[in-house]
Amino acid sequence: MARKSKIREIADKATASLRRETYRCLLSLRKLSTADLESDTAIQAQLLKYFLGAGLETSRSWKELYTRCFRAGANQGLEALRGRAVKKDISTSMTFDAVNPNVVSAIQQNMLSLITSITTDTRNAIRFAVTTGAQGQLTVAQQAVAIRPVLGLTGPQARALANYRANLETGNYRQTLQNALRDKRYDQRTLRALKEGTRLTRAQIDTIVARYGERLLKHRSEVIARTETLRAANAGQLETWRQAQAQWLLPDSMRMKWLVATD
Repeated sequence: MARKSKIREIADKATASLRRETYRCLLSLRKLSTADLESDTAIQAQLLKYFLGAGLETSRSWKELYTRCFRAGANQGLEALRGRAVKKDISTSMTFDAVNPNVVSAIQQNMLSLITSITTDTRNAIRFAVTTGAQGQLTVAQQAVAIRPVLGLTGPQARALANYRANLETGNYRQTLQNALRDKRYDQRTLRALKEGTRLTRAQIDTIVARYGERLLKHRSEVIARTETLRAANAGQLETWRQAQAQWLLPDSMRMKWLVATD
């Protein structure tokens, strides 16, 4: 088995905490009013509030956790350059400048880019839920309730959630039991209905679908966290090398390698 790179180790170590804050940020969208959900500006403002941890009871905000990972990557960048400085050892000749405008800007821009991406995905999920609700002849009030479970999800995830409910409602239980993200605590109940040829009640379906929606949101939080921690660690390492070159501690010809996620 190949040994993990130091950058990936840094990213993996930071993933759990960033995943928790990402989940909190995504879940916060369900606190918005129906009117606010019609405005991208309102959605982005809500996300920014939670990403910054403004006025929230949280030990570290999403931005703080991302910044820590960025700095850990920067420190690893220094370690990776030991003995490669032009005139003297890099570890004693350079200190990473965490308040460098490039660093502050990179962290801020990445956070804002992610917020924009989440807003777009949320808009697509809402659009799918509204279209599906209209086809199902739901009232406006019923549609407002129906879009709540898809907030924070992507368009494809919203579609998966709708398909999951449809399969449960039509008795296509074999299909639902093949879903990797289902809550397996409800498998026995579903298997019993399949074996006996009975139907799950509306309340049972609502509960099973709600749990599946939660797991979809947590899965998305995991994917975002894994991507962003690796991005932060890589960016921190790269910024260290740029600063080293700017201080004439490394030759401009030195090649830099960016580690990308494979999952």
